[in-house]
Amino acid sequence: MKTTLLPTLLVFCGLLTACETDMLSEGRSELVVEGWIGHGEFPVVMLTHTLPVNQHYQHPDSLANYLLRWATVRISDGSDTVTLTGRYDKGYFPPYVYTTGRMRGRSGQTYTLTVDVDDFHATATTTVPPVAQVEACSVQPVQGNDSLFLAKVRLHDDPTQRNFYQLFTRTGSTSQQFLAAYQGSLSDEVMAEVSEVPVYQGRRLGTGRNYTPYFVRGDSVAIKVTQVDAEAFRFWDAYCTMQAESGNAFVASPTNLPGNVTGAYGCWYGLAATMCYFVTGSADPPLIVGHE
Repeated sequence: MKTTLLPTLLVFCGLLTACETDMLSEGRSELVVEGWIGHGEFPVVMLTHTLPVNQHYQHPDSLANYLLRWATVRISDGSDTVTLTGRYDKGYFPPYVYTTGRMRGRSGQTYTLTVDVDDFHATATTTVPPVAQVEACSVQPVQGNDSLFLAKVRLHDDPTQRNFYQLFTRTGSTSQQFLAAYQGSLSDEVMAEVSEVPVYQGRRLGTGRNYTPYFVRGDSVAIKVTQVDAEAFRFWDAYCTMQAESGNAFVASPTNLPGNVTGAYGCWYGLAATMCYFVTGSADPPLIVGHE
């Protein structure tokens, strides 16, 4: 089954890495690499320059000026090396990604990413973890408000392994981009072998709409429950904490997000997902789909 890939406003994470203690200082523009490869999925890589932070207002549309469209992006699994193709894709924001149909991720396999553009050379390595084991998914109205809904997933965690999870959400059918769920970074240090975990809606910036962590009646919802490695967990945990504490992604924190890319900011990581699909308020039960 074809599934969409992990979508979130990763570009904002990259933009945040430009921020230093003096929030109005403008430093050298740096390369930001954001990419992932999922079990059974094709890789996706997004490349930007860091956004200079200054006192001048910058409309979100101007972010297109910081995209890098002519990079050489390669992925190697140790045996084969493929070159990714850049393409416009309105299902993502920003709407430009590097990808390939010649290599799918596989659990247990290690992948090395190489990016060459302008004067930058960046590399990163990741291993795709096992598939997240979702036993059940449920949706119920929020108490006292039958127009809002809360989703929960029941996760089975292997107690013999140290595991990390990241939850993502997507609503509607026009976007491929999943957003990091609010409070969606999980470590099995604080989980039982079987845990029921609430899933709160990811926050899409720049829409002008009031944010609610709950899903609205009639929403077509996809939840992506992913198992990730420790480095990806640190990245997403820091991102979600930063977003929750600030409310403004452009001046969220004077510190950089943790990453694993040498020669650039950002994160290249493997993931293994199980999907949950449902329409809020529908009598049909959620559909759970996992890659084998």
